[in-house]
Amino acid sequence: MVFGILGEVIALYGNIWLLIIVLGLIAIGIRYRRLYDMRYYLIVLFIMSGYIVMMLYNLNIREDKMMQYYIENEVSVDVSGTVSSITVKDDKAQIILKDVTVKSENDMDRQDDNLSGDHSKAETDKKVQNNGCNIKKAMVYIKGDISSIRYGNKILVRGTVSRFKEDTNLGGFNLMRYYRSQNIIYPVYADEYNIIDKSYYYISNIAYKTAALLKKSIYRACDVKDASVFSAMILGDKKNLDEEIYELYKKNGIAHILAISGLHISLVGMSFYRLLRHIGLNYAISATVGSSFIIFYGLMTGMGISSQRAIIMFVICVIADVIGRTYDILSAMSLSALIMLAYSPYLIENAGFWLSYLAIVGITVVNPVLLDEYKKTIAKRDKESYKNIEKDKAIQNSFIKSMIESMIKSMICSISITLITMPVIMYMSYEIPLYSIFLNLLIIPLAPVIIFSGAAVAISGLLSVKVATFCSGIGIFVLKVYEISCKLLSMIPYSTIITGKPMMINIMIYYAIFIVALILIKTSHKEYGAVGMIIAIICLTFSYHSSLEVTMLDVGQGDGIVIRDYRGSIYMIDGGSTTEKQLAKYTLVPFYKAYGISNIDYVIITHMDADHYSGIKEILEEDSFKINNLIMGDVANKSDAYNELVELATKRGVKVSYISDGMMIKNGKFSLECLSPESGIYKDNTNEVSVALELNYNDVKMLFTGDIVDSGEEYMKRRIMQKYANEAAEYDILKVAHHGSKYSTTEEFLEGIDIDNALISCGEGNRYGHPHDETLERLISAGANIYNTKDGGAIMVKLGMTGEIKIKEYVR
Repeated sequence: MVFGILGEVIALYGNIWLLIIVLGLIAIGIRYRRLYDMRYYLIVLFIMSGYIVMMLYNLNIREDKMMQYYIENEVSVDVSGTVSSITVKDDKAQIILKDVTVKSENDMDRQDDNLSGDHSKAETDKKVQNNGCNIKKAMVYIKGDISSIRYGNKILVRGTVSRFKEDTNLGGFNLMRYYRSQNIIYPVYADEYNIIDKSYYYISNIAYKTAALLKKSIYRACDVKDASVFSAMILGDKKNLDEEIYELYKKNGIAHILAISGLHISLVGMSFYRLLRHIGLNYAISATVGSSFIIFYGLMTGMGISSQRAIIMFVICVIADVIGRTYDILSAMSLSALIMLAYSPYLIENAGFWLSYLAIVGITVVNPVLLDEYKKTIAKRDKESYKNIEKDKAIQNSFIKSMIESMIKSMICSISITLITMPVIMYMSYEIPLYSIFLNLLIIPLAPVIIFSGAAVAISGLLSVKVATFCSGIGIFVLKVYEISCKLLSMIPYSTIITGKPMMINIMIYYAIFIVALILIKTSHKEYGAVGMIIAIICLTFSYHSSLEVTMLDVGQGDGIVIRDYRGSIYMIDGGSTTEKQLAKYTLVPFYKAYGISNIDYVIITHMDADHYSGIKEILEEDSFKINNLIMGDVANKSDAYNELVELATKRGVKVSYISDGMMIKNGKFSLECLSPESGIYKDNTNEVSVALELNYNDVKMLFTGDIVDSGEEYMKRRIMQKYANEAAEYDILKVAHHGSKYSTTEEFLEGIDIDNALISCGEGNRYGHPHDETLERLISAGANIYNTKDGGAIMVKLGMTGEIKIKEYVR
């Protein structure tokens, strides 16, 4: 399995020369060591197989010119395919189509009324024989009633095809990679649809209807909050999951219990299989019925990645029972991974895939080593205290001692899983819930209670709501225990440690050292092994930042700039958007965590337009991140929004200060000096009183201008001329005012300064047309290199100790 994945990784992130180097090293090793064992040739075979599978898959999903034309020109297209999944929330539906054909209306050469009325299968087949783009799967978004659509129907959709959004900031969620790992390549936004082949998958539709029926049963018996958790844990339905509960579980590292995982499949599948054996059915019948039942349950719950893995391993387990062979969990795990990767090679980019398999590795590989060392330590201690054995005999045989040992073993298992999955958790969520190891000692043993209670509620609720309500009692009690435990742990200091997003090289070094440390422990060198694990964790969490870093975030139509000075202090200039909803939740806070920021020292709001402060307001309202100081422009026209933000910050314990021309924030060699506005100034247009700041560090200068225009820009220019004795000030980097509007960054202003680089923050396809061509022409005439967030995502600037400047766009 490992070498097959290595082949896929080389194909995805490397090139043919890397493959040749890896195979060459293996060949040299075989030759030098004279290793003619077949196992070493199998390694080569698996690497080559993984490489070939990924390369063939890449060829299959490569975007052709016709699809590119459809997307970039927003051409109305006809998309046909077979329904393989249906998800409904409110009046919106997400339908996954497989074996998809995409054609434009002209390609189809048909009349506008083709989507109305019934069509024979022969007519439909004739239509789709024309050339078009064939893709494996597509996600179709439909509004309105879709009750007539069934699994297995072939539907024809008219709409527009697009691309899934990629992350444009550090910490952002990459929707394209997420769906690509499930073989879903494009989203389609439907205007209308028609069923062109009404044949359907009988079993899949029964599973879908059964899940819907059981969900209604749960919601009839429980309140919405508890029902949403039961539905998530029993049916895999997280669409209506209580958001507060999800965030609470996620923060404390127990959100995994909300997913249908190997725990659920093992409990449900093995319980049913053993019941069949107990009532006298033979192995073959029990295995067949049990496997069919668990596959049906998987269809009911959406066949998530963990479910697929667990179902394959369950089937292998019962087959081993039938043929009288010993079940080897690592072999079953490897086979299941190879099957899943052969069908969906890009699962190697899916964090859920890695967590599911690494948890198994933690239980079956790491845990036995640590547990064996624990047993050796206990045996050695008991041998040394043999003289006191009679005195301690009562204690040793006591129930309490057995409970303590059981808890210690569970803790060792929890530590084993944490150690092996920690890099992936950090890479995915950028933080570690420190006490989750202890919390899982309570959570995991009680999970079966919720599962069986929820199952009883769902089934009994079909007959009697009163019985279902009674069955829910024990499950709801355990959920309350979960909630209270999470809230109590959240109150303890350092319950969550923000680690930042580790680089891939850090993760590779961690696992390399971790494996060596594990071998040392296994070979009775526990002291060296323990030191090795500590070194591995240090390597994983180590991060290096150049002396000063500035990041202009891609916030859509808005502004958001983060500065980390050479001493590690964090400054944020603005943080708002008019196009991105919940900017703090989906952009700002994820960036802070991925960047390794635990608190912001200074937030400076240049002026009170929503596209400059909405995200900061959201943080203060939800108290989702710690801000130490809020700095506002010292102006006379304090709007209601201005006063509301100040009041909100004061309520959260944030120190509020006011800044105007001549004031400065200084930290050693680093300084931010205010060049505008004048103290107490009043202007009807708030853009004219934007805070303008000059950054100085090691002879490197940057100018941040907010949305400054007209008289504000003129005042800033005069202030710069005064400061530099009427000589043209040299700025290495200019943050272009007002998102590149033609009404700012005028020719007169640019004549008074020399700039090397210009950074523009604006949203893709914004209604203002920013940046305007006139502004771009003026910047080019001024000799500036132009960087734009709408084209390149976040813009990252690194300033070295000796004044060198590196500018990089996140998506290029």
